[in-house]
Amino acid sequence: MKKIEKILILLFIIIMISAMSVIVILLNINGDNHNHDAEDLIYGDVEEVTNATTFYNVENCINEYFQKIYLGDIQAIKEISQQNIIPIQSYNSRPIFHTIQMYSIDRVYNITVFVYGNLRIENIQTQIYLIVNLDYDNKAFQIKMSSEEEYENAKENRVLQKYKEDIIIEKKQHNILIENKLTNIDILNRYYEDYKFNMFNDKEEAFRLLDNDYREKKFDNNIENYKKYVENIKDKVVDTNIVKYGVSQKDMITEYVGIDNNGNYYKFIENGLNKYTIILDNYTIQNKEEEENYNKLSAKEKISYNISKIFKLINERDYLTLYSYFNEEYKRSVFKDEQQFINYMENTFFENNIIGAVDIQMQSDTYAIVDVPYKENLSTVAREKKIRIIIKVKDSMKFEMSFAM
Repeated sequence: MKKIEKILILLFIIIMISAMSVIVILLNINGDNHNHDAEDLIYGDVEEVTNATTFYNVENCINEYFQKIYLGDIQAIKEISQQNIIPIQSYNSRPIFHTIQMYSIDRVYNITVFVYGNLRIENIQTQIYLIVNLDYDNKAFQIKMSSEEEYENAKENRVLQKYKEDIIIEKKQHNILIENKLTNIDILNRYYEDYKFNMFNDKEEAFRLLDNDYREKKFDNNIENYKKYVENIKDKVVDTNIVKYGVSQKDMITEYVGIDNNGNYYKFIENGLNKYTIILDNYTIQNKEEEENYNKLSAKEKISYNISKIFKLINERDYLTLYSYFNEEYKRSVFKDEQQFINYMENTFFENNIIGAVDIQMQSDTYAIVDVPYKENLSTVAREKKIRIIIKVKDSMKFEMSFAM
């Protein structure tokens, strides 16, 4: 047994030379031969999965399966798949499977689901194809690896005869089907983690996920501008989680708004199952409803709202946008150009700035002097500074500002 273990360890070392090779090997050990002749395929009554409960339950089964592989639980792997899979314990983080699309053949008490998605391990992802059987009668599931060819055939409604037949899965210790309905916060967190993964590892995909109008207005539809933005805010995002959220629905569109523990804002606009776009702040694009809500605020609340906006821009290092809000006469007298302003900002503020209790001294209904304490983190020993901001509220959610220097 020890000799076998040594051989396995050696095998893992060899495999780790190429992380992507691990995934490829992982997914092809003892898989079925999927090169089927066209005459073997029949009309399959295959439909895209549009039921959210089914979609997420299948994905949960897949992630349970890869968790067992990660833990090296051979018995569980056999019960779920009956395929020989090389455990991937040598990774520092567990695998996460993110579904892109799935199609199913539905029967009275069981279904067969053809799944396409990305397997993510640490900062690496690869596309994989699986077949998941759910036996609702016996409350059990079974998974096996598939191929792009088999998935595409199913998508075109062409499958092998065996996939049209009823399935019976014996329920064992590790293949129990647990049917859960995802909550709003579950869906929000799923989109949030998906976007974060792409932001760090696939910026082209993350850029594609941005709302079209927002992408144009915030980044001039230029991915290089987006990459600079990510570079500026990455340290404020990497170890975060959603701490506040809200959900609204209108005209078949669901909007999930989340705030993470560093104050970063996310709005996920869902226009179908597993289909979303994202907006990363609450000021670049302002719709009629948001403007109406803003106009209902008191004079002091409007000042507070704009102070939060100012510090959001500071934390994103979006200094040029912030510069556009400064009083023109003030800019001419204090900063000779934009670069001098940027230098001032970098020397005045921390990498991340957390606002304390602000002191708003209203001078009129639209004009205020605001003392803003801010510190670099939530620690009781964190460095702290204070700045005085002079701010004037204008129409259409606009404002003008200056620093008291």
